[in-house]
Amino acid sequence: MGGYGLALAVYAVGALVSNLLVGSRPGASALWLMLGGRLLVGLSFVAWAKAPGDVWLVLGGMLGGLGSPMVDIPFFDLICRETQPEHVGKLFALRIMAVNPGILAGTLAVAPVIAWLGPALALGGLGMLNIRLAAIGTIRFAGRIAR
Repeated sequence: MGGYGLALAVYAVGALVSNLLVGSRPGASALWLMLGGRLLVGLSFVAWAKAPGDVWLVLGGMLGGLGSPMVDIPFFDLICRETQPEHVGKLFALRIMAVNPGILAGTLAVAPVIAWLGPALALGGLGMLNIRLAAIGTIRFAGRIAR
């Protein structure tokens, strides 16, 4: 339990650092940041799945903390830049409405998946899914990333 608490604390520190870095770089490529963030979140899940000790839990927490704001901040910045001001709040609300059913479905599905596969395989599989999504996005949008 102590390792879990430590991982959460390190996640919070990583998220704070990432928020400060990503938030202070308005010229950075939003797509690159989003794909890099997805990769770091995937690597964090894989680190947690392979965790033989607290060091891996801490490493996973740091990677996840660094990656999560890299996905969210550029997305929100993109909405703010590309949308008329009176529609920004509506788009944020629409995103919440679109994401929450997925969170609910994932929350309902996770217990049977963990019971079926075991915690390490389930976490590792989710991590690999995130890594694959980052790779597919990088391949799909390689021309846009280079700009």
